[in-house]
Amino acid sequence: MTHTDDVIIRRVQAGERSEFMELFDRYYTQVERFARRQMQDAESAKDVASETFLRAFRNVDSFRVNDGVSYPGYLLMICRRIAISERSRLRNAPMFFNDMSEGSADMLPDDGEPPFENLLRVERSSRIHDALDKLVAEDREIIHLAFERDLSRKDIMVIMDKPSVSAVTSHLYRALQKLKTIATRQGYFAT
Repeated sequence: MTHTDDVIIRRVQAGERSEFMELFDRYYTQVERFARRQMQDAESAKDVASETFLRAFRNVDSFRVNDGVSYPGYLLMICRRIAISERSRLRNAPMFFNDMSEGSADMLPDDGEPPFENLLRVERSSRIHDALDKLVAEDREIIHLAFERDLSRKDIMVIMDKPSVSAVTSHLYRALQKLKTIATRQGYFAT
């Protein structure tokens, strides 16, 4: 039987500390992928993801169930803060938005997709990723959280430390307008 995050957190807070492994198993991949986008280095991302869960475990008693923030959103907020701190410490280059460099698997056609359609899909993806790379890190991040992670505006507000949901909506709108402008300049939307 699968329990909700809230049930598991209440159990952990009640002293059943081993139950936290369920949350770890449930969300590690998501947190590690988010950390990889933040860090642009697989090993650093694993360190950041591990540190995220370590801090979440240490502070599990202070997490308030039903406080309006989902547990995955809470984990990504912790992850983001650790990644920002780590990038600052390492003085890394700006993060990039695409995963294309991780391997050629992205270039393989999907089952049944005609080669020309695959080529067009890869070209569209490449152009959008190129345009995303030209945005500032915070704009890339909000687009990533909204569209690739499919998080609610409220979760994004918490993760990015925005003052309100409308501030998230405004920032996302401006980031998308900038993305469209860059993509148009690159000829993506040309007729």
